[in-house]
Amino acid sequence: MAGSYGLLEAAGAAGLVSWPELLTPRVSELGTQRVPHLDVAGTTFQDTASYWGLRSEPMAFRYRTDRHGFRNDIDRADADVYLLGDSMLVAALLPFPDTVAAQLERVIRRPVMQIALIGKSPQEEHQLFRNAGLKVRGRLVIQFITEDNDLLDSRHFREAGSGAVQASLKERTLANQLVLALQRLTQPVSSIAAMRSCAIGDQTYTFLWARNSFAGFEGETAVISDALLRFAAELRAAGGDFGVVFVPSKLRVLGPLCRFPAGSDLSDLASNLGPLRDHLLASSERSGIPLLDLTEPLLTAARADRIPWFWGDTHWNAEGHRVAAKALAAWNPVRELRAY
Repeated sequence: MAGSYGLLEAAGAAGLVSWPELLTPRVSELGTQRVPHLDVAGTTFQDTASYWGLRSEPMAFRYRTDRHGFRNDIDRADADVYLLGDSMLVAALLPFPDTVAAQLERVIRRPVMQIALIGKSPQEEHQLFRNAGLKVRGRLVIQFITEDNDLLDSRHFREAGSGAVQASLKERTLANQLVLALQRLTQPVSSIAAMRSCAIGDQTYTFLWARNSFAGFEGETAVISDALLRFAAELRAAGGDFGVVFVPSKLRVLGPLCRFPAGSDLSDLASNLGPLRDHLLASSERSGIPLLDLTEPLLTAARADRIPWFWGDTHWNAEGHRVAAKALAAWNPVRELRAY
């Protein structure tokens, strides 16, 4: 037995097998790749609640894609407004008519298309748009930059390009993966759940992203703003226009309304909010690229007991998408487009 185990560990160390890939529970890849004319229905769960073993009701979903492989109910060759982003736009937990793309289209009465996949960095989103081959002249491209994980995604994107990303030897061992599997079986509710939750009224809300969304890679703020400048110049050279929407973290919006448990590391709210928002605001002032900050509209809704996030998920609910669509419709770049 010991000899067989040693051979298995040796195979992992030599790169002949990846124990993390074989033994780590897989997350559905739905929405991570462009697959044209997909139509899939099923049930899923709120993400953070599921990660931490919290009880939550299953949620029905339907995921349909257009000819380009993006989640759009209407199959179009192009649109007047393109919304570029990641999972916040994909909105897997919502019927498509509740998404910001569909709600904005109803308000402005101009075709709106979302160009979004799950888990993409802002730089990868630019390449998605290029690869789709969409018409740009006379169109408005609006990119959603999310405070949650865009800094981390940017770092991963750059490290992957340099070949620098590799799990440590300890992380790759069979022994480590067996320990993690045992923890998942014996500790069904993660101990982090209590420290990363709060109460608003009688409802619990979870927070996956806090300092872990920026600590150690604050420098990615400049990397992202530089990428936005280059993409804006590219679009304008092709006859299009560009704007940026800042999507604040769930903690930034709901934190001021929260009752945190004693000892929670989220109680010191300021230390858990990163530099991305301020950096983008300053960059917009210097470059002239329009920036819509959704922090205040979302906070206004939350203060009026219209919480814009699912309780156990990192993504907006239908109210969050409604708030974003309303703010977009009143934003100058969209109002100017409507005037034509």
